[in-house]
Amino acid sequence: MGIDAKTILFITLAIALIAGLSLLVESRATRERAQWIWGLGFLTIAAGCGLTPLRNGISFQLGVWVADGLLIAAHILFLMGSARFLRRSMPWRAWLALAAWLPLAAWPADDSQTLAFAVVNAALVAVLALATARMLWRHTDKSDWTSRRLAAIFGLHGLFYLVKAVLVWVPGGFVDIVSLKGIVIQLSLVEGIPVATLLLLVMAASARRRREAHLLSLADSDPLTGLLNRRAFDARAEAMLRGNGAAAMPGALMLCDLDHFKRVNDTCGHAAGDEILLTFASLLRVTLPAGSLVGRYGGDEFVALLPQMDPDSLSRIGATLCARFRTGHRPAGDRVIATTVTIGSAMVRPGATLAALLGEADAAAYEAKRRGRDQMFIRDADMAPQEEAPVRERRCAHA
Repeated sequence: MGIDAKTILFITLAIALIAGLSLLVESRATRERAQWIWGLGFLTIAAGCGLTPLRNGISFQLGVWVADGLLIAAHILFLMGSARFLRRSMPWRAWLALAAWLPLAAWPADDSQTLAFAVVNAALVAVLALATARMLWRHTDKSDWTSRRLAAIFGLHGLFYLVKAVLVWVPGGFVDIVSLKGIVIQLSLVEGIPVATLLLLVMAASARRRREAHLLSLADSDPLTGLLNRRAFDARAEAMLRGNGAAAMPGALMLCDLDHFKRVNDTCGHAAGDEILLTFASLLRVTLPAGSLVGRYGGDEFVALLPQMDPDSLSRIGATLCARFRTGHRPAGDRVIATTVTIGSAMVRPGATLAALLGEADAAAYEAKRRGRDQMFIRDADMAPQEEAPVRERRCAHA
């Protein structure tokens, strides 16, 4: 039994319309602009499906040139939406697809030319779909399985249209592009149904996953500095110590207290205090080595877990933090604020827990403050946990 082209077109139109409207509605909830662009792509496909029956004795230009051109435009929108989803710029070459399609409007609508429409249309759709798949695959993390699935669907879709462009010349493949007869034409109509359905499901899932990751990030982040908050730092630091094994991870815990911060808030206002906190948070980001875990523990207290760290390297990092923060005066209205930081550090020992390291770093910070602030002290790495916490002095060299 043959495939009823009109029925398949109606089903495809209905799916594309539902997909487009669903993505447009959901984009308002997720605030993901990519979904809005993807939704426009599906609505463009729906419009093309609605125009396709006009090719049969009513209007070749509307039923073939415009309808098939809308399929190309839809895939440009899919590529644009994917670029937006990845926070990347739209490849300008994608617009060349429409430029290649426009001249076909002047071609006569005879049998010798209709195959050209089929070849060019299939080739352009294939290129756009494969470009979308490549972008999604290259610029998403391996753990983002929803985006990887989206890339796979576009990839398979692009390969299908690439084969379709080749099969145009196979006898019986394209019998009549106007009446939609021929095995390749009918397979193409059928292929659109599962592809549209899968794209809708995976696009929605990708946007929801992005939204959930954003909400999780907000829950784990300090709202002012963007660093990890105390709860998130504790959880990740404990996992870091357990996962790497404290015995195999020579590292250090660094506890940073901004000196006389309350005085800054009282005399210059909380806005000035916030600027100082942001300045120190940025300084931590650019000074600490890659792989460090950094958080704001509360108020003017910051904490960092540094893997693969020896006392000498830690001393240099602490000296750099002290010196840069001391010399980085911050204006507050017509006043200039000079601030310093006191740092206490503890070297990671085999079997050390986060609570023990925090206690040792806090004791080291207290000792640093007792000796004059604006400096770092490192607790000796070879001392037993139960011993009193004497520290190795690592004074920051004053300019």
